[in-house]
Amino acid sequence: MVYILPKAKVKLDTYVMLAKGEISGMGIVRNIRRGVLLIEDLYIFEQECTMADTILNRRKIGEFVTDMIIAGKDPSVLRLWWHSHANMDVFWSVTDDGTISGFNNEWMLSLVTNFAGDVLCRIDAFAPVQTTALETRFQVLLEAPELLLASLRREVAAKVVFIEPKPVKVNGKAVYVPES
Repeated sequence: MVYILPKAKVKLDTYVMLAKGEISGMGIVRNIRRGVLLIEDLYIFEQECTMADTILNRRKIGEFVTDMIIAGKDPSVLRLWWHSHANMDVFWSVTDDGTISGFNNEWMLSLVTNFAGDVLCRIDAFAPVQTTALETRFQVLLEAPELLLASLRREVAAKVVFIEPKPVKVNGKAVYVPES
């Protein structure tokens, strides 16, 4: 499962809608737990784009990674490659497969979207051989500030009473039937 923070989703949608054709970039991904990834932020770099492809400036990506290191940040979290197919459907093209195979990470998350807002997501692991999880679910992670969570907890505690259901024997087995 892949989640994306609301701010990152807004950036993704806005970058795509402002582009005249395809656009691409990188992003920060955290491995929350086994099988759950979180996209925290997205970045764009200087690039050349057409209606059918996008080529990132590798030197600018290198400078970005160097700046992360200088700032004391871990560049290994830069594990998302995202791009748009402009007004085409979302799918993994031969070009996309080649780009993904070129990453030198243990694993990489890739995302393709389009002007219509369709999204396709995949995870590739590269060792010992490249394996791909194509049917990766994707959704926005809705966040609630701590003060709101505390307030909601108090409200539930004050207004909600849980009643343990009483078992009823049916054919010698205990069955729980809601009381009416």
